[in-house]
Amino acid sequence: MPFINVYVKFQENKIFDWLAIPIDEKMNIQQFFDNFSAIYLDQKYLNCEVTAHFGFTKSLLFSNYNEVSLECNALEIINIFGINCIFKLNEERLTGEVSINSINSFDEMMKNSSSICYPTFKIPANNALQQLEIDLVELLKKNKAGWLGTESANNIG
Repeated sequence: MPFINVYVKFQENKIFDWLAIPIDEKMNIQQFFDNFSAIYLDQKYLNCEVTAHFGFTKSLLFSNYNEVSLECNALEIINIFGINCIFKLNEERLTGEVSINSINSFDEMMKNSSSICYPTFKIPANNALQQLEIDLVELLKKNKAGWLGTESANNIG
């Protein structure tokens, strides 16, 4: 039965030392890694981005390796590049979701309506009344008081 000799690194740290793991002849590298990781790796590594690197010798594999697509057939890869494989894991695996930081509008509205806000004024003040407004806002800031929400701060303040 064919096998892959596996070593796993997370970022630059070894998390799994060499072990020969049997493969199914119809399995691709991604399927092999999913089966392997479910059995041998801690769950915190299951959502990592994975790259696979193959070579004939372990020692050369750390410096001179062949990165292969996870969609390649595992048996064909070991016949061409060798049985030794280093899986390199990096942070989180990219999913089908957009990887931008999405903002929940409702959460933003709740945060803005419940946070302490202050009115904005032009500085420097043009007259004594404007200076009094600025001084009052500074006093409120010092005492950690103010208006709830930016709209009320600008309208009432």
